[in-house]
Amino acid sequence: MEDILNKTRDDLNEKRKLLLNNNKEILDDFLRMRNLNSNTFVEDLESEKILNEKIKKEYETKHLDLKLKNELLENNLNNNIRHLENINHILMDKEKKLYSRKLLEQKN
Repeated sequence: MEDILNKTRDDLNEKRKLLLNNNKEILDDFLRMRNLNSNTFVEDLESEKILNEKIKKEYETKHLDLKLKNELLENNLNNNIRHLENINHILMDKEKKLYSRKLLEQKN
């Protein structure tokens, strides 16, 4: 279960890295286009600021999504562990009862 959690976390982190790289490429393309166009410096700054805000919001949203998913996976893992522990206790109780019966039968 922990391997699944780690793999999922790694996959989500890899997707986040890809998104960040994609955003960086978009920013690089934007900067190249800015140099080719004859926009004024103030317009360039405004556009870059807007783009940076979009990138920041996208990053924050993805980061929050990853965090929530990781918390959910961790909670599921903990629930599964508790469930397995309960099953184990039940099995151990049954084994104890069975062993006690066998001992009683042997004594009789």
